[in-house]
Amino acid sequence: PMVRPQRMANDERRYRRDDVEILLKIKTLLYDEGYTIAGALKKMKAMPAAQRRAPMVADAAATCAPTASS
Repeated sequence: PMVRPQRMANDERRYRRDDVEILLKIKTLLYDEGYTIAGALKKMKAMPAAQRRAPMVADAAATCAPTASS
């Protein structure tokens, strides 16, 4: 599987950033580009691993960083 979350002690699933980026890419293929589930899976398998991830809008550190004000 492309996405494999970690299982925590309380049976919660914890997704890594790479997993979330892959899921966002799949969502883009399905909803924005009009692929079927089978077509999106086929396209994802054909992509190099670096292209499977959807670009994140901004890192949390960048959005939370204070700005310099005088």
